[in-house]
Amino acid sequence: PAAASFSSVVVSLSEPEVVYTAQKGEDTQQQSYGYHAITDGLMGRDGGIVYRSTDGGRTFEVVASGTPVVNVLAVDPTTAERLLIGSNDGIHESVDGGRTYRAIPGAAGLSKIFDLRSHDGRTWYAATETGVARSTDGGQTWQSSTTGLPSPLVQRVEAVRDAPNVVWAATRRGVGRSTDGGETFVDVSGFGSQTGLPAINLDALGVWPHDPDMAIVSTNSLVFSVRAAEQVEVQGQLFGQGIFKTEDAGLTWRQVAYEAAETAFIEIQTNPLRPTEVWTGQQASRGIFRSRDAGQSWSQSNTVLTHYPMKMAFVPGHPDRLVMTSKHSSEAFGVTTDSGVSWSTRSELSFFDAVDMGRDLLNEQLIDSGNIHLHGLAIAPDDPNLILVGSVHEDSSSFGSMALSGTHIYRSTDGGSTWMESMDGYDFQAEAAVHDIVFDPTNPDRVYVGTTDVESVFGNGIWRSMDRGRSWERSNAGMADDTSVNEIVVHPTNGLLIVAATDQGMYASTDHGGSWTQTHASAAWDAEVDVTNPGVVYAGTDTGVLLSKDFGQTW
Repeated sequence: PAAASFSSVVVSLSEPEVVYTAQKGEDTQQQSYGYHAITDGLMGRDGGIVYRSTDGGRTFEVVASGTPVVNVLAVDPTTAERLLIGSNDGIHESVDGGRTYRAIPGAAGLSKIFDLRSHDGRTWYAATETGVARSTDGGQTWQSSTTGLPSPLVQRVEAVRDAPNVVWAATRRGVGRSTDGGETFVDVSGFGSQTGLPAINLDALGVWPHDPDMAIVSTNSLVFSVRAAEQVEVQGQLFGQGIFKTEDAGLTWRQVAYEAAETAFIEIQTNPLRPTEVWTGQQASRGIFRSRDAGQSWSQSNTVLTHYPMKMAFVPGHPDRLVMTSKHSSEAFGVTTDSGVSWSTRSELSFFDAVDMGRDLLNEQLIDSGNIHLHGLAIAPDDPNLILVGSVHEDSSSFGSMALSGTHIYRSTDGGSTWMESMDGYDFQAEAAVHDIVFDPTNPDRVYVGTTDVESVFGNGIWRSMDRGRSWERSNAGMADDTSVNEIVVHPTNGLLIVAATDQGMYASTDHGGSWTQTHASAAWDAEVDVTNPGVVYAGTDTGVLLSKDFGQTW
């Protein structure tokens, strides 16, 4: 959560061994600060928490809690004892090393502060949601300007040390540059031109202290920004994301740092009707990415739903329709009909309201403040309106208490608009996670569920339905009931043959999942069939990628 996130790390220029950092805190504390030092339970729920290090960041101590919301910290360049907090209600000042604060009266008229900068302790610049503010008396009084800025919502601001009248500003609609100390700006984004910026949802900004013509900016394609409000910053398909540099005062821009790529992707899918279209999901706050040229370039789909993506599935016969499960309050499931430009979503309440057999596992007191963690997802190959999803029983020692415990399977027959529990015969009280759901492509009446201990407590093997997900039976003879099953692959033309990737290795079945035989001992996380050569299966394991040419019998 933003309240517990660290919004700033700043180093004192006058005493480099002094470093400050802060957890942002919640806005409710703007009414009453109540400063005091505490040493445990530091979650930022009772206002900001400021930490100080005197050994170059090796160790820290809490110097204040219950401060105003800390969007940004700034240390006076002339003294390590003076610290400024840019908050939601102006600027607050400490002159005792961050221990106590007072609101600066002359900054009370400023809007939310996102950045604070000074080279000499006397002239200060602030990035606010209503322009760039400037102070020439050490931050005691301020004047704001929006003249020439691409947008009044300024994310970062910085003056050039050796040319103090040159000020750069990164906004949500491009880059502004001033040559008169921040009184007026010129939009130097060049957006839409061949040598300009290809995207203008900017955030980070850096300038060279000795060269007023050089600057570097980056796009902000995260769903949330800790310094900004708790809301989606930019929605829709975002193109041209990256890090960009100018050496001629913004006349031209070029992309740099190509190697700064996203990693740790947790899901990847190709569009069955457009083979060069690839979608992939990243971990928390990175969203989901789409490539239309087989991975050569990418755009990003930004919504609350995609803040923490789980599984994705294409709707059969509809190349622009995609469904997705997630773990985020207010948007746990979503459908797009325009390739991720917009999403129709369902909140956790849709699934809480559908709880029937598992009613005893629903904590009514946590419904309003809780969410649901959906993971497993499948669409019937012969009916685009039949969708199944499964939930995760989160390990309370890692994630805290959830409103709904156990593992629940939900069924929709109208494309995800409405849901009902569908768990007859299923062990829904198990503290496991529904990780994978697969329809048999040769007979969609048969459906398989694989459960795991990932983000949960234990695995619960494989379950099978013979009636399109209405009722279930255990179907993992030959493997332990608590096996974590990460992926299930059914042969595209022979439904007798199934492969399962588990924490105990690779398993194969030749009788619709009635019995299983271990065919490789390496713990496996993923498996895929080559649809152009259905006997070929690939598996991702702890010891590398495995290849089978006889549908999982040998590797």
